[in-house]
Amino acid sequence: MDKNLDKDIIQNSTDQVEDLKNDVEDQQQDQENKISRHNKNKFLKVLGITGLVSCLAIAAAITVVVKFYQPKSPDSDADIIPDETLIPDENNNPDNHLTPDKTPNPQPTPEPDKPNPTPNPNVDPVTPVVPDNINELKLPDRKYIDFIWNKHFKNKRSSLETFKDVEDNFKYVLKQARPQIKEFKIEFNNISNRDTKLDLKRDDYKLKASYENEQFDLEIGKVNDSSRPMIVKIVDWPKKLQNNQKLMSFSSSQDITNEFKDDQTTTYEVVQLGYLKVTNTTEKRPNLKTLVEIITMPGKVQKVNPNLPREVESLRRVFSKTKIFEEIDGIKNWDTSNIKSMRYAFRDSSFNGDLSNWDTSNVIDMGGMFQNSAFNNNSITKWSTSKVVDMNAMFAFLKAFDHDINTKQVTVGNKTYLAWDTSSVEIMSRMFQETNFNQDISNWDTSKVFGMERMFHNDKLFNQNINTKQVTVGNKTYLAWNTLNVKNIKGMFENAIAFNSNIDNWNVSKLENAFELFRNAKIFNQSINTRFVILGNTNYVAWDTINLKTVEGMFWGAKAFNGDISKWNTSKIESLENVFRDAEAFNQNISTKEVSDIAQKSNYTAWDVKKVNNINHGFYNAKSFDQDLFTWDVREINKHERTKSWDEGTTSWKPNKKPWITVKK
Repeated sequence: MDKNLDKDIIQNSTDQVEDLKNDVEDQQQDQENKISRHNKNKFLKVLGITGLVSCLAIAAAITVVVKFYQPKSPDSDADIIPDETLIPDENNNPDNHLTPDKTPNPQPTPEPDKPNPTPNPNVDPVTPVVPDNINELKLPDRKYIDFIWNKHFKNKRSSLETFKDVEDNFKYVLKQARPQIKEFKIEFNNISNRDTKLDLKRDDYKLKASYENEQFDLEIGKVNDSSRPMIVKIVDWPKKLQNNQKLMSFSSSQDITNEFKDDQTTTYEVVQLGYLKVTNTTEKRPNLKTLVEIITMPGKVQKVNPNLPREVESLRRVFSKTKIFEEIDGIKNWDTSNIKSMRYAFRDSSFNGDLSNWDTSNVIDMGGMFQNSAFNNNSITKWSTSKVVDMNAMFAFLKAFDHDINTKQVTVGNKTYLAWDTSSVEIMSRMFQETNFNQDISNWDTSKVFGMERMFHNDKLFNQNINTKQVTVGNKTYLAWNTLNVKNIKGMFENAIAFNSNIDNWNVSKLENAFELFRNAKIFNQSINTRFVILGNTNYVAWDTINLKTVEGMFWGAKAFNGDISKWNTSKIESLENVFRDAEAFNQNISTKEVSDIAQKSNYTAWDVKKVNNINHGFYNAKSFDQDLFTWDVREINKHERTKSWDEGTTSWKPNKKPWITVKK
């Protein structure tokens, strides 16, 4: 040990010994036996400047000072103070882009995560200022106040906080950690307005505190740029029972993962909600690129601070993968009016609590919010979603959810508005994938939606009216299910075995990708032919396929389908692979022909296939088909010399009606 050890440090250590003497007396003899004679001699030389001291005081001081300055044993189970360095989440899995598949894929996979936003680099690491070996649970109240402040608050406040926030948070943490501390007060030096935010450039703030007639200072220290740690109270840590009821701080979601390798066995209470400013480099929407994001809750969180910081803008992954008993105490009345993103908020969680009081009026992103969770209640039926742009996979893999989320006028308190107004939504891909959802959503405004990829894929029950029609909800009249801007409906009804609703009014003039649209939609049998439509003051051509490029597997396994599609414009289609495969009932006229009888549309050639170069399994097992396609221009198909099994199983189709296609041997 250094002979020049600071005398003030020694004196402070001796003071701690006096305060803790009753707790350590039984351990002193064992500790003394472990200290080398060499260290004792050095230590006595340093103490010589203080004069005569009783033997008991010397032994106690040696115990504490040596214990404080010696390296911590790697096997120690004493209090763990995690590294407060800000560590970005490493789980970077980009979202799927909406690109057509080149080959049929009967088993689509769930949408992966977008890359996790990374914390802004100007947040400095926070170094613990309290030794690890103090048993905080045995400290007297006055010392405990100092301990909690120095360990979890000093140098860890955010530039987004006000002085009132600091006071309220510290009092709440003390109340949850030690309810018997009641007469605790804080005053602010030279601060006239408690709603003033902490200045990032100052490190000299002091709070005047008092407890049981004793006054003392609490130094705020360094102020951090838009970040503060999450503080948790350990309720039950089976592997380290000595840490139960203690507090721990974490500066990022990754810190928690690193600390608790199996966080599904440890239960917690979050006494301070943490956050940090993050920038998502892949986010194209400016209003979502940089947000103050909450730190993800631990796996078995039971209770959280009921006051959501107003500076938080994103609840991304907040309760993702939490394994709790349906409810989380404290979140029911969170003020979420400033939240812009709820992406993956309850993804993979067992949460099924009441969210009826959440204000979602400013939320933009609800992508994957309840994906693969246990959520199944009607508390979200009155949500305001008028600003939501992204509902991608919002309810995907949610087997139980089947509640009313139709657009309707509601009154909550003194506000009247349209609940589930989807007029701003652009992405509905995978929204009900692998669910049992079958509720009325006929009033949805889909006029801005461009992506409906696999929206009802593998939804075994859905069979609702989603045809385009004019509706009036409240004071608003509009076209519901207006698909004017939809470009991708790949696999939208794939394996939707109950679906057979009329969709003949759909405007698909911008549609490019219908890959496996009705694959295995076994009872679907509606006419979806090109025709002129008038709805209210709007007129257009329904099922105008002028921009359609991908139809591979479109009716594959649609065993009942025999709808009229005779006027489709196929001039941009290059592949008919699997298009009518196993469409056992299909037998409509799809010969090449001129069409001139559709109002407001120039003459064109229907079923022009001269650009098609692939028809593999195109009519495979289309048992009923017997139309004359002899005039089809199949020169491009034959040029590639790769055709196989294109008409195998077409038992009704007469050879003289088939196009002259060369089959690969």
